Amino acid sequence: MTKIRATQLAAAFLLFCVPLAACDDAADREAKYLRRGTDLFARGEFDKARIEFKNAARIKPTDPDVRYRLGLIDEAQGDLRNAFAAFASAESQDASFGPARLKLAQYYIAAEQYGEAETRINDVQAKDPDNVEAHALRAALLLRYKESERCEAEARAALAKDPGNITAISVLTGLYAAQGDGAKAGAILEEGIGRHPNDPSLQQLKIALFLRLDEFPKVEEAYRTLFQLRPAEVRYRLDLVDLYLKKGQIDAAEGALRSGITDPEGDWPLKQRLVVFLSENRGLDIAEKEVRQYLAQAPKKDELYFWLADLYIKHGAIDRGVDLLQQIVARNEFQTPGLTARASLARISFARGDRALAERLVAAVLDKAPTNRQALLLRAGMAFDKGQYQSAVSDLRAILREQAKDRDALNLLSEALLMQGRIDLAIDTLAHLVETAPLDPTPRVRLAQLYNVNADSARALDILGQVTRAHPTFAVAWESLARVKLSQKDIAGAIAAIDRLEALDGQRLTAQYLRGEALAAQDRLDDAIRQFSGVVSADPDTPLAEHALTALVGVYARQNRLEAASHFIDTLRTESPFVATVLGEIYLQRGLRDKAATEFDRALAQNPVRAEPYIDRARLYLLDRKVEAAIEIARRGTVAVPSSVPLSILLADIYSVEGRHQEALAIYEDLLARNPGLDLAANNAAELIADYKSNDPAAMERARQLAERFQGSSNPMQLDTLAWVYFRKGDQGKALVLANRLMSAEALPPQVHYHLAMILLGADRKAEAKTHLSKALEGNGPYPGIENAKQLIKTL
Repeated sequence: MTKIRATQLAAAFLLFCVPLAACDDAADREAKYLRRGTDLFARGEFDKARIEFKNAARIKPTDPDVRYRLGLIDEAQGDLRNAFAAFASAESQDASFGPARLKLAQYYIAAEQYGEAETRINDVQAKDPDNVEAHALRAALLLRYKESERCEAEARAALAKDPGNITAISVLTGLYAAQGDGAKAGAILEEGIGRHPNDPSLQQLKIALFLRLDEFPKVEEAYRTLFQLRPAEVRYRLDLVDLYLKKGQIDAAEGALRSGITDPEGDWPLKQRLVVFLSENRGLDIAEKEVRQYLAQAPKKDELYFWLADLYIKHGAIDRGVDLLQQIVARNEFQTPGLTARASLARISFARGDRALAERLVAAVLDKAPTNRQALLLRAGMAFDKGQYQSAVSDLRAILREQAKDRDALNLLSEALLMQGRIDLAIDTLAHLVETAPLDPTPRVRLAQLYNVNADSARALDILGQVTRAHPTFAVAWESLARVKLSQKDIAGAIAAIDRLEALDGQRLTAQYLRGEALAAQDRLDDAIRQFSGVVSADPDTPLAEHALTALVGVYARQNRLEAASHFIDTLRTESPFVATVLGEIYLQRGLRDKAATEFDRALAQNPVRAEPYIDRARLYLLDRKVEAAIEIARRGTVAVPSSVPLSILLADIYSVEGRHQEALAIYEDLLARNPGLDLAANNAAELIADYKSNDPAAMERARQLAERFQGSSNPMQLDTLAWVYFRKGDQGKALVLANRLMSAEALPPQVHYHLAMILLGADRKAEAKTHLSKALEGNGPYPGIENAKQLIKTL
């Protein structure tokens, strides 16, 4: 072999070896990071452990073990939402990675999603039948299923293989406690603590057990141990504070907070909680004094000024809070504290009703910091309040691009999508929030409500069943369950849910209202009236009373007793504009227009923020042929309630009838800018353009864009609009195709028959056109083209 050839082979060998050596080196470095992270985790140094695990993730981002260990840190720090997400990510990276699947099983058991848990336990045991944790989790499932003997056998089997298995110890503790054997539960728990003296989860279990056994000194003992084990974990101390407050021991609660503050220049999260505690339990002066002491120690800590401003605002001293925030702005201009202060001032201005100032402040913040989360969220909220749902959606999605799990943004986005009629997207958005917070009942109940709105009551009931089992004192879940059952006409199921709701503190009136709904569904109308009237009389100014009053009037109407309804309302001592509006509507139904006008005017004198009194008064003016007065009231309403679509549509309709077509079109375009999916506005705008601006090519192109969304519609009025737009644009072929579809529809209004006649004449189908022209002239209602119809029929 020549020297050159040998050198080439050696070079080739080195080229092959280098990547192998690099791989080996990378694997070694990842393993070192994992070992160091695991050691730090065991010592409770979670932040340092997270750094090591993240270093490992940079080397091998697809390693499920790394994601799993990051989830363990989140869990240990109480961030269950991110922990769940990390375990789910590990599972998605490797569906056979047992530790992550078993962790997810734990979470699904806690969330009462037993099918999800059992699937994962079965998968792990299929590959590893002797897996101790899988046996322990199966015992946990059997405990939930109330299969006591099998539960104990599985848990004991797990302990036989691993006497220190924490899950099995927890299951047996729960089992014996459920059987009423507190001594046995305490013994197994203490044995477990002896094996794991530094494990906080067993101390938390000890707290739960002795709270159940009403042995509070042992609860305090467990908390003291937790404070020693996890001195930096504020949440444990706050839990004890809550317990003291429930027992009325305010001094002990304050002592628990103060004893945790050991660093004069640190411990700021706990200091903030102490300030909140003092504000809620000792008053403004004492809380303010505490903050002033901190400011004396750290005068440059801007965060303290925000604490103080929040104190003033919470205690109604709004001007003092505003003054302080303005000082922060003056000192910091457009630096971060100044921008935060401006955003806070905007929030206050909006709450006070000064939208213009709020919008200016938000604009100033976003001009310097376009991704400022607080300002974007507030701008989205203001847009939502004005019915500008598309703008709200854009801002919320901007937040979520930066923080995909932002709860406030996800919640508001789902509501904005719902208001746009995009219910499937609203459900998907809320489902994402539920996935990231599986133990939080609030988004799960809202998700169930949306499923019910979307006619998927089975899924709604499944979710509500899970929530009520896991959180039996969560009132909103029982209320929602009752409503779904009522919508299904399952009266017995609704009453069972109402009974559970009524047993909870503060829910008597809500249960009474729902019971009235159940009675009305059974045609027990007098009984329903007693329930509804009791809710209204308790406090006519509450939102619940408004629902009850609406239901009450509906029952009286079924009995043809509207006069009795008006007599009942007359007995109420309230200045509520809602009550006045309802009374006015009753008078209107009874033909008492003067009395109705008086009540609507009484409601409007209070500048209500509901659309109904404006709509009712405007329509009454129209009945009296007072068009300008109707326009004035409708305009006033669109300012007071900018999110009301019916008000804007009413005003546009009046403008159309009065020949003020450009003003009507401006309203429709504004509605579509807020909510592009609003079919009614699109239909009306397209038809208005086709009727009055057919000589304007740009306007007609806009009409086509608006109307073509109705191509697949089964609504005759929408198909008619599209056909008419095509006809007026000169596209006879497309217009005729739609006309042929329309002619099979029944009970078409005269205007549609006129449009059909014109399209048919264009196709030289005169006999058919004459038939439709005859129908176009039936009735006395005016519409664009009626005069032309009268002339045309004479020529056929």
